[in-house]
Amino acid sequence: MQKTKTTNLLKITEGETWNKICCNFADAQFPQSFEWGHAKQCEDWQVSRFAVNKNDKLYGAAQVLSKSYYGIKIAYLPRGPLWRPKYLTSSLDTARFVEVLDSIKAHFPNHLITFDFYFKDDLVLDQLLRDAGLRKISKTPAITSYVDLTPSEDELFAKLHGKWRNDLRYAHKNQITIKRYDPNSALDDLYTMLRDVAERKSFSIPIQFRTMASFLKSCITDQNILLFAENKKGVKIAGVLIVSFSQTADYLIGASVPSSHDAFVRGASNALQWEAIKWAKMQGNKLYNLEGLNPNGNPGVYHFKKRIGGEISQLKGLWSWGRNRSLLIIFTQILIALKKI
Repeated sequence: MQKTKTTNLLKITEGETWNKICCNFADAQFPQSFEWGHAKQCEDWQVSRFAVNKNDKLYGAAQVLSKSYYGIKIAYLPRGPLWRPKYLTSSLDTARFVEVLDSIKAHFPNHLITFDFYFKDDLVLDQLLRDAGLRKISKTPAITSYVDLTPSEDELFAKLHGKWRNDLRYAHKNQITIKRYDPNSALDDLYTMLRDVAERKSFSIPIQFRTMASFLKSCITDQNILLFAENKKGVKIAGVLIVSFSQTADYLIGASVPSSHDAFVRGASNALQWEAIKWAKMQGNKLYNLEGLNPNGNPGVYHFKKRIGGEISQLKGLWSWGRNRSLLIIFTQILIALKKI
């Protein structure tokens, strides 16, 4: 008689164990780390972490954030679940993907579940997700750019757009210096600059200060870097925070003074990015994620990031599942509008 294959969830509570599990997967990034889940508790999320096992072998993983709004239970998987083992990156197993999804749905049958699929759109057909009972949330495609850090530093520099390199040289010529600061002591300086940018350009800061501060305090120092570009008078004119996890570094938040500012120097942000890329490579990261491109909503930043020479990828994006389809559609859209997921 053929043995029945069984898939089950094993709850993980220990941080080091969880992070080691995540690092078995090619799609692991910082929002799936133990430290990020811990930090999200500042926003009243409850955190559950599961290893998805099949026949007692690791099959997938999921960090699930859950809470209730007006009596409605919701669950959110930031960039999850994990389902692409490093040894299977050349031939993806979509059957594995569906089994991992089904395991999560079975464990949270009374929740509205939102999955943030942070992998290339063409890896999994939309119809497969619809067959699994999921519904696509946003019609606007999610786009990011990945810089491959495996080439030499000279090769990475050669891939930069000519205008980008010129701005970088201009910054150096005008004595822009890049200084590293302790993220725990200088984070407020970056957020002050970021709040000014958000007010000028009318957008919401995606990560709360207290959440980011909590995350940084619980991380190993060498995993993250906070850089500021300063002019020759020592005035901070641009800043960037980079976090890394499982050999991927993420350009998480950044800001600069406006061109009308007395201290502004062209190319300061270029100098920051180039130092961040060199740091990420030196730390052993294989990829540098520019964390989103928006050609319509923010064309200036789009062109800035595009000229760094990464591979632009359209992502699968946000999908939801729930037994009550009408409630699923309405409530998920409300949460997105309120920046709750």
